[in-house]
Amino acid sequence: MGTLIVVAVLLIVVCAILKLLVEGKSTSQRDGNYEAQVILLTPAEQAFYRSLQKAIGGAFTIFPKVRLADIIRPKSLNGRRGYYAAFNRIAGKHVDFVCVHPATMKVLGVIELDDRTHAQENRKSRDHFVDSALTGAAIPICHVQVKREYETRALHAQITTAFKFSTTAIDYYRKSN
Repeated sequence: MGTLIVVAVLLIVVCAILKLLVEGKSTSQRDGNYEAQVILLTPAEQAFYRSLQKAIGGAFTIFPKVRLADIIRPKSLNGRRGYYAAFNRIAGKHVDFVCVHPATMKVLGVIELDDRTHAQENRKSRDHFVDSALTGAAIPICHVQVKREYETRALHAQITTAFKFSTTAIDYYRKSN
């Protein structure tokens, strides 16, 4: 009888240890499915970001790769179902750069860096949807073609025109920060 109890206890302990090993292994396997991105921005995006800093830096704070749902939200549409349908259309989309007022963090405009992939039909459809959503939310958008290098004054002019800012307003923002 005593031997039976010892065997039963050993069997329970072995089962518990096996369970812990299996759970621990599946957790580490699950966590091992991810790795760090080496860089946040592509080389083309980095070059543009540096030029953007020269063109408007100090006037605005610039955030790269922002989720669309973080800068716009659906209006109340036909209750909960309509809201979530509209939210799901923006939740997985990102914009390249968002310019915000440095003190208030108010979104002042969005900049999309357009490379050759923007000529693809599915990308044109996506761009049209994003542009319409931003326009509907009264957020200006500026599309900039990818280049090897950017002329600071031309980039400054393109952004101030798209955002409907005067050069004086950008100079004011720079001085007030």
